[in-house]
Amino acid sequence: MATQKLQKAFDYLKTELKFEPQTALILGSGWDSILNFSFTKKQSIPYRDIPGWPVSDVPGHQGKLIRCAFKNQSLIVLSGRSHYYEGFSPGEIVFPIRILKSLGVRQLIITNAAGGINPDFKAGDIMLITDHLNFIPREIPDPKRINSYYDPGLMNIARQAASQADVKLREGVYLATTGPSFETPAEIRMMRWIGADAVGMSTVPEVLTAGQLGLKVLGLSCIANQATGLTPKPLRHEEVLTNVNASKKTLGLLIRTIIECLS
Repeated sequence: MATQKLQKAFDYLKTELKFEPQTALILGSGWDSILNFSFTKKQSIPYRDIPGWPVSDVPGHQGKLIRCAFKNQSLIVLSGRSHYYEGFSPGEIVFPIRILKSLGVRQLIITNAAGGINPDFKAGDIMLITDHLNFIPREIPDPKRINSYYDPGLMNIARQAASQADVKLREGVYLATTGPSFETPAEIRMMRWIGADAVGMSTVPEVLTAGQLGLKVLGLSCIANQATGLTPKPLRHEEVLTNVNASKKTLGLLIRTIIECLS
């Protein structure tokens, strides 16, 4: 059944897109604000129209597959993702990654909004994900033994792009939890102790599957807020979206420069 769903989605998109993308970009919470600033939209397909594609109802996720153009380059942008806490299975969460691979994608830029655990991080900072800690159930045990899922070459390109664009790029370890609740102060202290710099509720399942499929992966987090216990204010999802949107010019500039460096 899963194979049939994948085939139906692939057949539909192959007919609709009529091109073979090599690069794909997944936009996390609030990151869709960079679209109008960064790219020219050529085509937009709602997730609901794609057979078998999981559709999120979380605010800040448009739920569209978009063909975008930038300096004569075409790429696929997934504006929004599904989450484990919404009731999706691990297999459903990574369904889009398998489709991207079948369409010809070779390199994947994955973004998210995250809470800053590292006390040096402030809202609006951009963090290059150098490694991760995973607390979300995975689709299947890894058939391949992979030590690092984040491509060193793409990380160097991101550093180069940040330097060219004069964007301060933090680096650190992303910790993925199931959500949907924000972490307690005690949990944040524990996460910091085990080596996490930022925490969120996505990304790692997609990274694991992408790595197993042989895709090169670049991960970026927008630090949307300081994590619980590092600020006296209670955390709200609306604050996450507001802070990411406030950084849209910087985020868009960095992504555009990275795409340019990939050519």
